[in-house]
Amino acid sequence: MSPLMILETSFLFIFGFGALALGALSLWRTKLKGYSIVLAGAGIAAVVILFVRWAESPEFWEFARMAVLIVGGGAIAVGFLGIFTLLIKMRSK
Repeated sequence: MSPLMILETSFLFIFGFGALALGALSLWRTKLKGYSIVLAGAGIAAVVILFVRWAESPEFWEFARMAVLIVGGGAIAVGFLGIFTLLIKMRSK
């Protein structure tokens, strides 16, 4: 695995999915719809560029699998924390 691939993949994963999430959440809460759509589009474009550039490399798919597992585990942990926080708040009333 080359250091360039790790660096580029990490940056584009973080930027792409971060911009996509921020744009999608901003669509829901703000009046600046154009800015949110551009931000979400930039996130999608970054992820597409990443997959097109490194699709031939088997190491990329291993790295992508690890990233998805880490993010999925984090999402599950945040979900459990949210559920337990709600349960604690409901019991303390």
